[in-house]
Amino acid sequence: MKNIIILLFILLVSCTRQSDSTSEQKGHSSDTTNRFGFLIRDGQIGQLKTGDKLNDVFEKLKGLRVVRDSVAECEGCNSYTPLYVVSTFDNKDLFVFEPGWYADNRDRLFRIRTTNKDFITDKGIRVGMTVKDLKEKYKLDEVDVSGETGIHILVEGFNGAFGIELPKSNDFWGINKENIPDTLRIDEIIIL
Repeated sequence: MKNIIILLFILLVSCTRQSDSTSEQKGHSSDTTNRFGFLIRDGQIGQLKTGDKLNDVFEKLKGLRVVRDSVAECEGCNSYTPLYVVSTFDNKDLFVFEPGWYADNRDRLFRIRTTNKDFITDKGIRVGMTVKDLKEKYKLDEVDVSGETGIHILVEGFNGAFGIELPKSNDFWGINKENIPDTLRIDEIIIL
């Protein structure tokens, strides 16, 4: 059941984004990114942890650029949920985070996604590494191949998933944890 819930949330990540408003926090980006940290562990990225209250999240992000955006609630939906793009003031993208979608968690950090190679898991995995590297550090639990959202790998001992690049061939629909090519690269880390 946990894997089904994780997969549903991963699928929603790829919905078309539409910007609805912008807000920024000002400060000194290089100092803040150095203080923030780049370690991913236990549902946490740097000093942010899933489940944190949004007020606390914004406080911890002072000194970084935080831009409010949104994502469609479903494919073709006209309703949107907020997400926040976090970057330095010299426009180095760090990560994107989303609050929860329900009344009891809208004021809390729900999901974090990064494509930034500076972030690294506590077991040494980062964007740009291969499936082979991932297999050496984690036990693969499940491989989800969902067309428009790409390939995502769930592993034991990690609260989230690893987004994997699509192979050059169109026959990727049959990929599973037994036959996923070791040469494919991680292009996103999702923290739940």
